[in-house]
Amino acid sequence: LMYEKNSAKESNPLTGLPGNPIIRRVLSDIVTQKIDSCVLYVDINEFKVYNDVYGFEKGDFMIKYLADMLTEVVKKMYPYTSFIGHVGGDDFIVVLTGEVSGYHQVARTIIEHFESGKDLFFSKKHLEVGSINAEDRFGVFRNLSLTSLSVAGIYGALNQFTSGDQLSEALAKVKKDVKRVGRSHYKIETAFEVVLTAG
Repeated sequence: LMYEKNSAKESNPLTGLPGNPIIRRVLSDIVTQKIDSCVLYVDINEFKVYNDVYGFEKGDFMIKYLADMLTEVVKKMYPYTSFIGHVGGDDFIVVLTGEVSGYHQVARTIIEHFESGKDLFFSKKHLEVGSINAEDRFGVFRNLSLTSLSVAGIYGALNQFTSGDQLSEALAKVKKDVKRVGRSHYKIETAFEVVLTAG
């Protein structure tokens, strides 16, 4: 029972998914193992704009939708060898162990589901125009793209990373590349490539 209390305390109140303390433990564990795995960082682009225009309740609804959809997609394809955590806000971590082709399939399916669910979140007008006229983070009103999804991944022998933190830093670099695209997009690199470019 003590464990259950702890895990409830360490899960995200909005989604019920494991929160940061557990995510950190999982990432620290994964860099010590000799099995090939994949870590995906999933987050929503232009989420602040969405929150500003549609309000926090709708924003929370989008985050919950993403959490449930991630759980459904991931558990369907990797029922026993996956982990999904909620970093906070609109950021999630997914850990998978299995076939490499499956990693790409998961990333593609997540993006397809998010894109096909957009009519749940946006007004007809915004969907038709494909953008929102709103204030950007510098306080300038302009046409901003509708929220989209970034999925950044690293797979392979993750024990090439010395710590969970180093793995997180490498993921952040891949995420930057994905976000630059400006629409729903995914990129999964091998641990070897990432360590090579970092070195």
